Amino acid sequence: MKKIELNSAQHFPKLNVEHLGRPIHVIREALQKTFSQADSSITQDLQRWVKDKNLSFRLSEIQLASRQLADHHEHASVIRHQSGGMVQAQLDLNMLLALSDKFYNADIDRSHVSDASNKLTASDLRLQQRLLERLCTLIAEGEHWTMTDDALRYGIGLLATFTVSYRKKSADFTLYLDETMLQSLMDDMAIHTNDRLDEGFRQVLESTPVTLHATLCQKKMPLDDVLKLRPDDVLNIDMLTNVPVRIGQEHLFNGCVADKDGQLVLILNDK
Repeated sequence: MKKIELNSAQHFPKLNVEHLGRPIHVIREALQKTFSQADSSITQDLQRWVKDKNLSFRLSEIQLASRQLADHHEHASVIRHQSGGMVQAQLDLNMLLALSDKFYNADIDRSHVSDASNKLTASDLRLQQRLLERLCTLIAEGEHWTMTDDALRYGIGLLATFTVSYRKKSADFTLYLDETMLQSLMDDMAIHTNDRLDEGFRQVLESTPVTLHATLCQKKMPLDDVLKLRPDDVLNIDMLTNVPVRIGQEHLFNGCVADKDGQLVLILNDK
């Protein structure tokens, strides 16, 4: 058997023990489905914003990731959810400048300059912020979000990587949901899942077929007499004045047998 050595522990993010047993993978899969389904509509939005059809936007992957202090970038945009969670977005700098120049119909092309970071302006970041806001509306309603200058919290979160293709060039657009945002999504999912589960369980329970048992008579006999019984034997019985009605072992009502229009019926009373 080939021996496998794991020497790169730094490649695996440290998971907060509070997340153990929590449905992080369900959130990841839900976001992956949501973002993937929105690829075409976001592409159309970007094309409309920059007035160029030679542009596409698609999800590449979503994975669990750990954000450290060294991961901070000056031109990242951050938005805060009303729950306190935050989402950080960052488009490749040269791609951002290229799209921004087209967005503002500028006569220059800054996407090839060596000191691109020094050429970045607040106006350039508005396009990135606009894309961030557009993606966040896929997670929650627009009024739940507010752009912020606060620093992103560091720790475990989800990192979504998108590919932006423009004029035969491709670059990454990353979206990072911090730990608080992740927890908020898990809490929200648990509430809605429980609501759906309760309703579904109620519907299934109400339609479940059950057998109602009513004991109309009882007869006690010695075991020796019971062993002597044969087919076609006739037994004398007495109808019970109080008929127990049950489902399984659960006693529901007492009842009595009566005649109604020439037919025997069972009238249910309280226990």
